[in-house]
Amino acid sequence: MNINEAKQIRLVEYLRIAGHHPVNVRGYQYWYLSPLREERTPSFKVNDNLNEWYDFGLSAGGDIIELGKYLYKTSNVSTVLLRISENAIGVPGQQLQSRTVRPCPVEDEMENVEVVDLNHYALLSYLRSRGISEEVGRTYCKEIHYELRKRHYFAIAFENIKGGYEVRNPYYKRMYQRQGHIRHQIQQGCHPKTRLRF
Repeated sequence: MNINEAKQIRLVEYLRIAGHHPVNVRGYQYWYLSPLREERTPSFKVNDNLNEWYDFGLSAGGDIIELGKYLYKTSNVSTVLLRISENAIGVPGQQLQSRTVRPCPVEDEMENVEVVDLNHYALLSYLRSRGISEEVGRTYCKEIHYELRKRHYFAIAFENIKGGYEVRNPYYKRMYQRQGHIRHQIQQGCHPKTRLRF
């Protein structure tokens, strides 16, 4: 099995065969008790649409190869591929959902956009995973909430020089420019001349 073949394995199915079942499913978001550590509240999420995972307790995530590195406690990709191929017996190949590209920008579909102070634990955890301290994050960033296709989402918002926001979370990295559609709870914004790398 090579890397491309491994990435065609649906994470949800791979976890099922390994004995891990979701505690909660919301659309294409599957929430598990982490297979990487002990916990009582599910904080391990699989985005079935992207076929990627994120463990909020570890501030780590990625594709099936990255998961294999954690599960099998090795950074050797050949070993990970061998273990995945051994454990993926019975998982049909090419099970990934088709990913169609939408013709219009996703920002045009965002509704009820609201910017507030950065406080959400998951977002602060994401910042730490990117090497950004909580103090710096709270100083220069905000938290953006929005609805997209009847679902609620949130992310880190960093004001850009065009008056919009760079929007980031573990699964989303875009720019939001529709300034007139944003409700602000705070009058002061982020500092547009500061650069943060997410």
